[in-house]
Amino acid sequence: MTNFDRAGQVIYDEVRKTWERGEILTAAGEAERLANALADAGLLAPDLPEANAPDIFVPDGKGWLLDDENGPVVWTAPGGLVMVQRVEPGDLTPDEAHLFALTVLAAAQYSKGKA
Repeated sequence: MTNFDRAGQVIYDEVRKTWERGEILTAAGEAERLANALADAGLLAPDLPEANAPDIFVPDGKGWLLDDENGPVVWTAPGGLVMVQRVEPGDLTPDEAHLFALTVLAAAQYSKGKA
C-alpha cells in the first residue's frame, strides 16, 4: 500500500467514525482532525530545517550546518547543484543521518525554487 493509499484509508476511517457517532462533518473541525489522524499514522512529512550557515559565498545561496561549524555542511543556490561537504561513510548516527537527509532535501527544494 502506498502512502497515498494509506492517507486515503486514514481519511476514510476518520470520516466513517464521525458518521457512526452521528456527528455532522464541518470544514472547521475536520481539517485539523484529519491532519492529526494523518500525523498519527506517520503520513505527514517532517518540517525541513531552515538554512543556518551564514557564510555561504554563492549569490542567493543558502547553507545548512548539520551539527557545528566543523560538521557536515550542505549548500546550494537557486537552479544550482546541491553540494555536500565534510561527511564520510560511518560519520553519522541514525539520528544525525535522519537530520542530514532532511537537510539535503531542504537544499534540493531551495535549488528547485520550492522553498
